[in-house]
Amino acid sequence: MYFTIPETGFVRLAQVLTVIPVGKTCWWDGVKSGRYPKPVKLSERCTAWRAEDIHLLIHQIAEQSRPSTETRENDIFTGMQFAQEVRKVLDRSREPNE
Repeated sequence: MYFTIPETGFVRLAQVLTVIPVGKTCWWDGVKSGRYPKPVKLSERCTAWRAEDIHLLIHQIAEQSRPSTETRENDIFTGMQFAQEVRKVLDRSREPNE
């Protein structure tokens, strides 16, 4: 199922993972390390993320995947291309720094 992140409000983990192609364990590891945004506890058993934070993360991932800092107006990614680019950036961010 494809889910669109709203402009504002909160989104649950299942919704986030439809647009960020990682598993739950990887996501929580990223939250712990600071790579992904921190969640908000809406109640004792309900955790969510600010939609604005997820949009910012998507924007940062897209910017990191560009070969130069120059933004190109004609770049249009299909959903699959975007997922592949996100995966590449996430894989590079997991590599140990030397």
